[in-house]
Amino acid sequence: MALVSPILRADFTLAETYAFVAEEPLDVRFVIFGGDDVEAWREQTSAGARIETSPARILETIGRELAAG
Repeated sequence: MALVSPILRADFTLAETYAFVAEEPLDVRFVIFGGDDVEAWREQTSAGARIETSPARILETIGRELAAG
């Protein structure tokens, strides 16, 4: 617990204090990993985005992206 507590505390603090500031979309391709409520991430890029929700596809995509450099 001594190792995990500070990490969890920092995560909760970030979640409680974060305030979104709208800016111009990034000109980089996104691969979005997640389940529900990830569609809005598409608005943060002008270069296209792909959403992966299946755990097997997520692992496959991460492996492929890391191998590609």
